[in-house]
Amino acid sequence: MEAIVGMMIPIIGIIGGLLLAYAAQVKDHRRRQMMHEERMRALELGIELPPWPEDEGGDPYGNLKAAVVLMFLGGAFLLSAGVEQDDGLLVPTFIFFGLGLSFLLIHLMVPKAAFRKKSPQEPMSFVRRDMPQSGSSTAITTLEPPTH
Repeated sequence: MEAIVGMMIPIIGIIGGLLLAYAAQVKDHRRRQMMHEERMRALELGIELPPWPEDEGGDPYGNLKAAVVLMFLGGAFLLSAGVEQDDGLLVPTFIFFGLGLSFLLIHLMVPKAAFRKKSPQEPMSFVRRDMPQSGSSTAITTLEPPTH
């Protein structure tokens, strides 16, 4: 009975993690879809478009945090391998240390400017500037929203 429970814990953890990631993707997709529909409706009605939400960028220390956590996990496995005298625990030790080292290298190699906020996009306009006619200044024509 204990062997079955011991095997179910990582399986449930993996399935739970995958379901959590899937739920986050679905939520983000629905949010973007709703924003798209809102902007399309505003275009149809001729209403000024709401500003596009700014990209908040990422956490410049996210890779460093992951590196520290993974290396500590590797250290915990290394300690337990030494205490238990079990060579089977060395495999996860090297996996966690390798992943932690790769995140550390990514943190050192990626410039911090890549995580700064991006400038907001220019809003679309319903105004079109035509080519100037001979003897006149630039003509401005307002476009009508499409009718269905």
